[in-house]
Amino acid sequence: MIAPALEAARRALRDLEPDQVPADLRKVARHSGALPPPLATALTKGLDRYPWLREKALDAWPDADPRAAGEIGAAAAFLSREPGWVSRVAAVAAARGAEDALAGAGAAAAAAEDGRHEAKVLKARLGRERESSARHIRELERMVDEERKLRRIAQAGSARRDQGVQEEIDDLRSEVARTRDEIAGAAETIASLQEQLRSERRARSAAEAAAAEATTAGGWSAVEAEELAIRLDEIAGLARPHAAPAAPVSGAAAASTAFPAGTRPDRAGAIEWLLNDAPPVTVLIDGYNAAFVMAGPGNPAAARQRLELEASRLVTLASGRLAVIVVYDSARGVGEPPSRRSGVEILFTSGRLADDVIVELAGELDGTRVVISNDRAVRERAEQAGAVALWSDALVMWGRAAR
Repeated sequence: MIAPALEAARRALRDLEPDQVPADLRKVARHSGALPPPLATALTKGLDRYPWLREKALDAWPDADPRAAGEIGAAAAFLSREPGWVSRVAAVAAARGAEDALAGAGAAAAAAEDGRHEAKVLKARLGRERESSARHIRELERMVDEERKLRRIAQAGSARRDQGVQEEIDDLRSEVARTRDEIAGAAETIASLQEQLRSERRARSAAEAAAAEATTAGGWSAVEAEELAIRLDEIAGLARPHAAPAAPVSGAAAASTAFPAGTRPDRAGAIEWLLNDAPPVTVLIDGYNAAFVMAGPGNPAAARQRLELEASRLVTLASGRLAVIVVYDSARGVGEPPSRRSGVEILFTSGRLADDVIVELAGELDGTRVVISNDRAVRERAEQAGAVALWSDALVMWGRAAR
């Protein structure tokens, strides 16, 4: 909202001699291109602190008119500080916030509808998988009965049994083993679909809550003049709640790798890419999400052990090119301090959701970061923080193929 005022102030700073620029504004003066939020905040506070800087900004903006309508007039009023400027700026900011809130409500409602549709599709898939598993179980029971009959025939026969009967028995045994493997795979698929369904339901609930909150939001409350001057940077940020995501948290390098075309993030090929073609990378794994997809939710301790063994294999095969961090919710398991097992860092959160810790690390860590989770909300937030997002299914399929 006050972007014109900030740009005029930057022009005024550039016209000063280096030793005339206040220490707290030197980074602003040296920066080229669009100002990131921290520098915009510093410049806003500087305008509030230095009246002479506001005067120079007005000189650098000859067309500034505090009485003009809309945001241009509000920005000029912020510099001129004529009587009533606080109410003027607050009114314009409130109008902008209300417009964006209404637009956000429509987007949130659309997201909620998408979540409902995806949940319905996943529920249908789950039903088909259950029917398939039931058919396999019935076929297995039939084969076991046939095996028993053949065994009784073989036991009642003479010592010189017919070779053809023996080969048929061997074939039946192989078929029984294959059927058991198929049933085990179906059980893992059902567990994966159940976890996906739970994730989509959580995402839908969050989207519906956001839609309700945006729909009922009113205008901004009035604040005192001195408080508004200090927090104008917050008003500028909140005026566009659904703008494009900001740059990652200061200190984190953006992901430098491009995910190869034709490779799906939910297939084993994505993990092969990590091992063979990706640059050195830090892998952040959504602990219980991946563990329950891999081993089911019945025994959390066993599921964690299996996931950590798989993560350790990743570290070993990568020969020093991967750093792996597994993040668990303490509320869903026994809390433990951070530890390292076979080259894998294990982190239990304390009073926080693992989702938030993963996204925070994805924004803070340097270099290329890869987040592995079946939770769509986690993947989308990680991508906004500059990370590459893969599915837990990719890790499960890779481990199954490697065995």
